[in-house]
Amino acid sequence: MLVLAATLLVAALAKLRAPGPFAAVLATLVGPRHVRPLAFAVVLGELTLAVALLSGTHGRAVALVTLAVLAGFSAALLALRKSATDIPSCNCFGARSGDPADGLARNAALAALAVALVIAPVGEPAWSVALEDLVAAATVAVGAACCWQLARTLRLISGSSLR
Repeated sequence: MLVLAATLLVAALAKLRAPGPFAAVLATLVGPRHVRPLAFAVVLGELTLAVALLSGTHGRAVALVTLAVLAGFSAALLALRKSATDIPSCNCFGARSGDPADGLARNAALAALAVALVIAPVGEPAWSVALEDLVAAATVAVGAACCWQLARTLRLISGSSLR
């Protein structure tokens, strides 16, 4: 819960501190007309989710919304990867956050944490989830990250052998 909240908070603050890179990514995805309202909505959503996660109220509902948001972010990363040849960095997690593959791996790990919150017993803190469930969620996240990294490496290898 704290990792999810901290990640969303850091991402929102980075966008507020330097809105230009995020605006450039949004313009690539949706065009310049919708950048301001969408940027505002994303930052407000991230801040709201961070506060909701920290409050601990409605844990499952907040975790499910967080999963939906992460799925939306992942869909945007996939669309960006398919549509843009020169992918700008959104600067959400620092200057090196421009590779969509890194964002997808990060989203998979965060989604595993959100799933742990969803499966936590009602009224129990997230850390009361059975160790087996946490290990299973972590295994899925690590497996997804490894598959993504393997696909990325194979793409780089096949791209270099074509030259």
